[in-house]
Amino acid sequence: MTFNIHRSLLQPRSLIPILEALQQEHLGHNQARFDAVTQLHQQIAEQLGMSARTVRRWLKRGICPDGQRRRRRSRTFNPHEAYVQERWRQGYRDIKQPIREVQQRGFTGCQRTVYRLVEPIQQFPSPPASIDRDLTVRQVKWLLVQPQAQLSICQQRLV
Repeated sequence: MTFNIHRSLLQPRSLIPILEALQQEHLGHNQARFDAVTQLHQQIAEQLGMSARTVRRWLKRGICPDGQRRRRRSRTFNPHEAYVQERWRQGYRDIKQPIREVQQRGFTGCQRTVYRLVEPIQQFPSPPASIDRDLTVRQVKWLLVQPQAQLSICQQRLV
């Protein structure tokens, strides 16, 4: 035989406010402890000149960082990496074109992967690219009517 008796009928009504007060006190105590830990992490970070996130990560790890960078993971982009770097060295600065080209070559990953690869390359100037294609009549006309100051260095060399 099963009885469906509501809990409030089993507990004296005078205990309910006391239990709620104890629960609130416990939550308040936990919040105070959490705030203290967060504040300590922030103080440690400020004293050591690092972010609080780094402090939390190091503490979670439980051992001293060895200073070595993580090994690069095998990526699906690796077969296309040399191609994009070569295109960058050739002077293609609009990253959208190499993205389209590697997608045509079978790359199915996201554009951000290509951007991450190009970011370190962008920091170093590359030698001016030689033009490996003929300019159209329309492009030549455009170059001739533009003010010299608005043209890029490569475009100025063409004029």
